[in-house]
Amino acid sequence: MYDFGYLLRALTAQQLPDNEADFFRLIRLFFPWIYDIKYIMRSVRTATPIRGGLQDLATYLQLSLVGQQHQAGSDSLTTSLAFFAIRSRFFEDSLEAEKFSGHIYGLNLHGSIAAVNSLFAGTSGSSIH
Repeated sequence: MYDFGYLLRALTAQQLPDNEADFFRLIRLFFPWIYDIKYIMRSVRTATPIRGGLQDLATYLQLSLVGQQHQAGSDSLTTSLAFFAIRSRFFEDSLEAEKFSGHIYGLNLHGSIAAVNSLFAGTSGSSIH
């Protein structure tokens, strides 16, 4: 979510919206096809619940990791590999766009936009409200 807030601010050179509905309108405008693997995995039924972050999911999916954890390139590659592994293993290589595209895990919670805005408070050039 914070990555999208940062990107939207950079792309629009404007303040982030004050509410999630407007935030999602911008998300869909700039990123019409987003799939959040954490959101997708919440719908998957497994014998053992999958908890944790990206590295835990990669271990569960038996993915070969490349590079250092928490580095942008390595995490991006791991996220991509995880997405395709999830799609193949749990969804027969087909995800319903209506059900999964455009959702971000953790949003629709009261105060999530305020949390993003607080990250940018006091930055030079423009504050976000």
